[in-house]
Amino acid sequence: LYLFPLLASGIRNLGHFDSDSAFYYLEAVRKTVFEYGQFPFWDPWHMGGMPLMGSPGAPFSPFYLPVVLFGTVVGAKISLFIMHLIGFAGTYFLARYFGLSHLPGILAASVWSFNGMHSVQIQAGWFLFSHLHLIPWLLLCFLKYRDDLRMSAVMGMLLALTLLGGSLNIIPIAYLPLGVMGLYFAISERSARPITFLAASTAVFVLLAAFKIIPTYIWISSNPRDLQNLVEGYSAAAFFWSLSDPLVNLEYNTANLFSTGSIPGSAFYVAPEFGMYAGPIVLVLAVAGLFAKFPHKGALLTAMVVLIFVSMGDYALVPLWGILKKFPVYDSMRVVTRFRWPFILLVSLLAAFGARRLASFFPRKELFTKAVTAAVLASLYVAAWPVLSASFIVPPEKALLDFNKTGNYFQVWQTGWYTEHGWIDGYKFRVTAMFPYIKENVGVAKGYEPMDIKIYARGIGSPDYKGEAFLHTPKGFRKASIVGWSPNRVSIAWEKGQTGDLYLNQNYMEGWKTCGKPGGLKIMESGLIRVPISENDSGVDLCYAPGHAYAGIVISLLTFFACVVFIFKNSRFMT
Repeated sequence: LYLFPLLASGIRNLGHFDSDSAFYYLEAVRKTVFEYGQFPFWDPWHMGGMPLMGSPGAPFSPFYLPVVLFGTVVGAKISLFIMHLIGFAGTYFLARYFGLSHLPGILAASVWSFNGMHSVQIQAGWFLFSHLHLIPWLLLCFLKYRDDLRMSAVMGMLLALTLLGGSLNIIPIAYLPLGVMGLYFAISERSARPITFLAASTAVFVLLAAFKIIPTYIWISSNPRDLQNLVEGYSAAAFFWSLSDPLVNLEYNTANLFSTGSIPGSAFYVAPEFGMYAGPIVLVLAVAGLFAKFPHKGALLTAMVVLIFVSMGDYALVPLWGILKKFPVYDSMRVVTRFRWPFILLVSLLAAFGARRLASFFPRKELFTKAVTAAVLASLYVAAWPVLSASFIVPPEKALLDFNKTGNYFQVWQTGWYTEHGWIDGYKFRVTAMFPYIKENVGVAKGYEPMDIKIYARGIGSPDYKGEAFLHTPKGFRKASIVGWSPNRVSIAWEKGQTGDLYLNQNYMEGWKTCGKPGGLKIMESGLIRVPISENDSGVDLCYAPGHAYAGIVISLLTFFACVVFIFKNSRFMT
């Protein structure tokens, strides 16, 4: 019922703003693997060519299997349902681990899964964040098995699955409460095992996800993010409004948020980054939970306080974010308000403890808990319905194109943007559409990418576009023809008897090489992929096959098989 509004307007509909880039990344991986039968090494459809496996936004999660079975748009929405179900179940079992009964467990799961944070992020098109629904499972695994180092293999697998969802933010954000609790347990229990467990899990995670981590690290190191125009955190008043205002959605432009704390940003940027509606009932229950007795209360509340201060960023009285952002990974994060993700999870548990505490004052405890849970569900549902109903409202006929009749690959320089009313001039906006073009096998040279990437390739619409392959000879530019094309391999032919340089209209990155016949040709480092040719040459095959990507795949496969063998050889994991 909660996600039904996503389907009611049309299961094949597209959405707002960043939904285009999210659909794009899913389609790029799907297209490369299942249409061309190649490893998703290179992305020729984006920014004039860039690594795909190394792109932070490219997802490789098994939870996106519906994308393969039902197509990108329909499959992504089915995956959203799957991830919400996983998050609901994880929070329920986490609540039961804390000793809560069935009804408070349902309450905690509902607050987490149906919180306004999820709906407004879906509306903004950030559904690649859906793997944050694995955070309850990470917390459960750590709390339950932190003294059993053998379970670090399972924890490492969960961390790897979280990373592969298509958002690097989730991992460092999830590590903060895990690290705080680990340190709390290590001090209170006078044992290094919680920290050792996290360290071992991290080692398994890095090895298991090496095929993604290695190329991503190399790519990000050479293309650092622009950290200007940061969202600097919640003020105390904005924090309250974000939890209590049901009107927070993509068009949120009331005075509530903007009048509190001098928050920078526009309505589009602020709402998805700040909204986390829980409602007054949940807030009252959470306050009551502060006076309840439950296991690991000190660790839980300490983590909550740290998350609050960090998410306030530069507005916090205790400058924890100023300390945290000096460390690697955290120093490249732009939006500290995303630390509200695990905070809301802990609020959901606190609300469930509060419901149990308040129910103890009533003779019919179960009836009270049922009534409270129903009221919370109704509040969250009413707040989410209009937001989710407005999430995917672009009919496919208004956005999807049918202009590349041959299917041959080429690039355009920049595109327009689409709404539910059709296409508009993209040059007036910071974003351009990519998903409709990749469906046509057309690249967008000047697409949307948060990293500052130098674009050397050109596309139709740029005055210096010379084709997808061309020769530069002493007599000027000459034609070259692409006779075989796939994302990782391009075959080019030209008229024999010419000297100079062959250019492929793709950004040069380390990992490109010549392959096949003729031998002896070598790619030179340049803005574009460039191959010096002689009068005896008439064709060449160019391949993108970086050695680090293959090394990462081998490491990941060996680690995966080692984990499977380790898990199934220990009977503890089977019970």
